[in-house]
Amino acid sequence: MLLKSIAFFWGLVILFLSLYPFKVKEDSIQLWQHTDKIVHFLMYVLLTYLVLLNVKPKKCLVKESIFVVLSCILYGIVIEVIQEVMKLGRSFDFFDVLANSAGVFCALTCYFILKKHKFFVFNQN
Repeated sequence: MLLKSIAFFWGLVILFLSLYPFKVKEDSIQLWQHTDKIVHFLMYVLLTYLVLLNVKPKKCLVKESIFVVLSCILYGIVIEVIQEVMKLGRSFDFFDVLANSAGVFCALTCYFILKKHKFFVFNQN
């Protein structure tokens, strides 16, 4: 139950961070040119991994994993569309969708590698 709550909370954090119109100074210094893409990637790695840890496979773990992957990617796309529609200083960015999706697939890969080696703290599937 705690793990489900953490996954849900993290989804809300992503929603807030993605929709809140932060004020960024034009002359602010970034460490890298595409720092926001790295942040998108990492947010969706964590979201997807947390959701995968909550999956209790009944017959086919692959089907449940595909559902999680598609759901997380769709969640990112919906947030990007909402950013465009809300017109609060945020806009749709295809490269954010790509970074989100890359994070989802990275989490899926890590999940199966760790599962294969039975290296889990929370999930005992």
